[in-house]
Amino acid sequence: MTSIDGRIVLETAAEYGVPGPVARELTARARLCPYLLEHKEVSVSQRESARPAARTGPRHPGR
Repeated sequence: MTSIDGRIVLETAAEYGVPGPVARELTARARLCPYLLEHKEVSVSQRESARPAARTGPRHPGR
């Protein structure tokens, strides 16, 4: 999952004239975003905290 960087939200909001309190409220209400990708695409550092959600692909006999 990717976390939201509050500093980037505030900086971007300021660029577009969005008041700081509005940007902070948005950050407080935002949810993490899951990314679906193949295990081989996950970096070694990300694998330590990655949590598999599902598996896809052909079924293996006997499983």
